[in-house]
Amino acid sequence: MLTEEYTCEDVNQAWCFGKEELADSMLEGKYTKINITKAWLMQNGFWHSRKSHIEELDVYTYRFPVYKYGKLTVLEGEISVLIEDGSIDINVYRYGTCDKYAPYYSLEYGNYEKILHTIHERIDRELKRLGINHFCMAELLSDKN
Repeated sequence: MLTEEYTCEDVNQAWCFGKEELADSMLEGKYTKINITKAWLMQNGFWHSRKSHIEELDVYTYRFPVYKYGKLTVLEGEISVLIEDGSIDINVYRYGTCDKYAPYYSLEYGNYEKILHTIHERIDRELKRLGINHFCMAELLSDKN
């Protein structure tokens, strides 16, 4: 099965050159990691999620700084892993809160290229360190047809 992998640098380049639709399609991809176990998650700094309100869900999260102002962390990335199906999600929050950082999700307004570039570089570095790969859903769907 042919998949096209995108780095956060690719997504950021698409944004910088005004190709928001391309960037959005890249972000619609999924993340994968082979052989995710609770032991591996714990060894790599993941915690059992307190936000999981449904007891049947076994979700582990890992937060890491993605943007700092001086020595203070301002924004943090969160990688969430659902053990049952191995699905992985990535979000960006204001540090120490559950408030999502809006410019990461909505690119239509504002001039956030510089900060988003920094955020994407940091997320990409963390994903590589953890051995998590990104693949594009559009490519997978076209391969199945």
